[in-house]
Amino acid sequence: MKVNIKKLISFIFLFVLLIFMFLFNRRRAVLFFIIAMLLYLASAVLLFMPWFSLPEISLFMRTPEQQAGEDNVFVCRLKCRNFYPFSRIKIVYGIKHRIETEYSYIETYYNIYQGIKDNSLDFNFSFCGVYEIACTEARVYDLLGLFSKRISNIAPANAVVLPKDNGLRFNAEKLVLDDEEDVYTDPYAGSDVSEIKELRDYRAGDRLSQIHWKLSTKSEDLIVKEYAKNAGVCVVLACDGSYKTPSELTAYFEHLLSFGKSMLEDDMFFELVYFNASEEDAVSRKIDNLYNLTLTMQEMFFNLKAVEKEVLEAYYNRSGSAYKLLYLTMNREEDSSYKYIFANNGAAVVSEI
Repeated sequence: MKVNIKKLISFIFLFVLLIFMFLFNRRRAVLFFIIAMLLYLASAVLLFMPWFSLPEISLFMRTPEQQAGEDNVFVCRLKCRNFYPFSRIKIVYGIKHRIETEYSYIETYYNIYQGIKDNSLDFNFSFCGVYEIACTEARVYDLLGLFSKRISNIAPANAVVLPKDNGLRFNAEKLVLDDEEDVYTDPYAGSDVSEIKELRDYRAGDRLSQIHWKLSTKSEDLIVKEYAKNAGVCVVLACDGSYKTPSELTAYFEHLLSFGKSMLEDDMFFELVYFNASEEDAVSRKIDNLYNLTLTMQEMFFNLKAVEKEVLEAYYNRSGSAYKLLYLTMNREEDSSYKYIFANNGAAVVSEI
């Protein structure tokens, strides 16, 4: 409970003044105002009754996903189970990009008496990534603002903003092929991914579905089926999450989208490797269509953690799933063992040579 002391003192002074006027002059008019004040006080006391339920607040975006620069609508839904004629709700929204630490604040006031009411605000986010819209303060006030009570346990809303296609295209084959080595020389590559190319001993990390149970029962060791791989899995793009600002993040993911589209347009699939903060390990996602790329980028918005390229190299060496390893990085180190494939807005893809 919170009480505005200054307003309460003013209210008491006015109440005493009306009683004084009632005793000496214009009794009917003053009596009306005194009764109105008493009714107001009675309604304000309702805020603190244990059986009186406070309004419920839920936050959400009308469109779950959007592109950078597109309009979207943020909705604050108020639900009031009790009828309360003199309520006013103050809400302070805190808005920030996920990689930022400081909030920007918007203060609003809403009225609701009973039922459900949606209140909307229009937003336009310039950078891609995840924006958090949290309710940093929510209080229900009486009509005069003398008494208030905090509303808590309000879940924040997330706005997922996808990168735009910056139109950057390049020759994917030239990027991923060496002078003397063809990316399609994978001995397990083939057009039919259900075809068994080889039988081998079980290794840590193999799926149970790969185990050849009939042969394994005749042997002391587990036998694993090695299926054909799509040719495109011979390419790995490692994302190191080296951006530091929302503008750098936007450039970073625009390049990732550009790279992915260029590969897919040339019918070349690839693996996307990044360090997942929630799993505390590098993870790999196979990208064979634009939908998978979009879902993976959203997953990265929430989980991507900045790491050194050696961490991703270790995962690549451990998995052994590709012949060509590329990096998407914001680091502009002059390393003779790496070359920049293209650069725009501070982001670059570098390829091992």
